[in-house]
Amino acid sequence: MAGAISGGGYDSTTGEFIYTDEGTGSGDSENDSFFSSLVGTLNNIVEKISSFFEEFWQFFVIDTEELKQEIVNSEEYQNFANKFGFISDMKNLFDSLSPSDDVSSFNFSIVLPTWLGGSEVIILDLSYANSIFSFCRTFLQYALWLLYFYWLFNQIKINFVV
Repeated sequence: MAGAISGGGYDSTTGEFIYTDEGTGSGDSENDSFFSSLVGTLNNIVEKISSFFEEFWQFFVIDTEELKQEIVNSEEYQNFANKFGFISDMKNLFDSLSPSDDVSSFNFSIVLPTWLGGSEVIILDLSYANSIFSFCRTFLQYALWLLYFYWLFNQIKINFVV
């Protein structure tokens, strides 16, 4: 066989089969054309299979932005929003409760007078505990809101008389 396949294989980055011909120079073009057509056919098969699976998985992907726009623009949603607008207000309220990760807020510092250099001196640096403080702050915020809603719920007196 004049053309030996060496260094060939499947290239996963391009998705193609690689055929390298390190022939002996005898000019056996029949074998070369066979292997070339075989590699071309296998490349086409791999390309068709991969494009099929890409299209197949795209069928199951939900476009959430388009879905959200369809819901918001619907007449039913507008009627619901007009009657129960406080629900979106509550959602916006809880979205605004997300903690900020401002590391400088956990430092106690003073600014020296100009006659002492005018620089800022950090007295107590608590930036190493940033994640702990953020968690505690968020936990306290939600706990206080839940206690408030519990108190508000207990203010409603319903008497069931049979």
